[in-house]
Amino acid sequence: MIVIISALRCEVDCLIKHYNLKKKLAIKEFEIFSDKNEEIYVAISGIGGINSANLIGFLRGKEILSKKSILINLGIAGHKNLEIGKLVSVNKLSKIGQKKNYYPSNIRTLNFSQYYPLNTSDIPLDNYQDEKLIDMES
Repeated sequence: MIVIISALRCEVDCLIKHYNLKKKLAIKEFEIFSDKNEEIYVAISGIGGINSANLIGFLRGKEILSKKSILINLGIAGHKNLEIGKLVSVNKLSKIGQKKNYYPSNIRTLNFSQYYPLNTSDIPLDNYQDEKLIDMES
């Protein structure tokens, strides 16, 4: 099963339309869509790391997300020099203010031309001082 999470509907609306996904769960906190065979899920958390973490916990509790699932966090991130709309993958994830790093496994078959480190923040930032991506949900 493939589970794609995103903060905003506009970030995944094209996937919802392309795969003809239908709203699976109508709950106040999240929007969750799936195909008729329940092989592809798209889930929208809302902005912020806490919302993203809550969504992942919810998906685990509903057994939509399991250890066998492929989880993709898809969204928009800021960068100092990248052109808008450039598709990249993250090879290192750091939370601003913490010393821990996470190194996600990348789906190499997608053949991303560029991999970037990403800093995630609890507050909006627009001062890009190095070659790292910035977001609020990773």
